[in-house]
Amino acid sequence: MKAFKSVLIALCLCLPLVSWASSVYVHSAKARLMAEPSFGATIVLTLAKGDQLELLEAQKRWAKVRLNDQEGWVSTLLIKEQPPMDVISVIGSEAISLEGEARLRASDVATAGATRGLTEGEALTGDEVSDYDELLELEQQQVSDEEVQVFSESIQ
Repeated sequence: MKAFKSVLIALCLCLPLVSWASSVYVHSAKARLMAEPSFGATIVLTLAKGDQLELLEAQKRWAKVRLNDQEGWVSTLLIKEQPPMDVISVIGSEAISLEGEARLRASDVATAGATRGLTEGEALTGDEVSDYDELLELEQQQVSDEEVQVFSESIQ
């Protein structure tokens, strides 16, 4: 009976490891596979939107993945478990129902907070309180497409 319990405990501990062997999909047009979990690391290759990657390891902000024979790290902000939807156009088509195709969007504040590692459960960290007023102010700032392009080119 003791051996059975030991085997059962060992199987339960291995279940989370089995669940990592899954696929994720690239949702960004400019995703890069990095040698290390850092934007400053060497670029292994540039991924295409829709590429199916094998998930090897997941951390909070980075995921170790494999594409064919290439392994590396990609930001978790650029991948999802579902493949990206095709572009839907209603121009020149008969009545199209987008029901089921639309996705729920988080508020800008929630998205910005999550990007910065803030969640409702982590609002209090020790004696410090997260300042959501500053986060709201930050979200109201406007960035032009040219500024985004210049920034994107500066980190390549």
